[in-house]
Amino acid sequence: MTSDFDKLKDDAEKEVQQHPQQVKEGEQFAEKEGKGFAEKEFGGQHGDDSAGGRLQGQDQEQGGQGE
Repeated sequence: MTSDFDKLKDDAEKEVQQHPQQVKEGEQFAEKEGKGFAEKEFGGQHGDDSAGGRLQGQDQEQGGQGE
């Protein structure tokens, strides 16, 4: 017996196989919109990687001070 999640996952995988161009276009649109949102919300001064790098660096510094 498959769960609702498994059914949805299977349906999604079938859609990807049947309509690869639409999926690709949707992913590109989502990425573009996501970047636009991030720039609006966070000022667009840093790329995705730089923000994560800063946070990791801060975490590492705090961990080092606590020991």
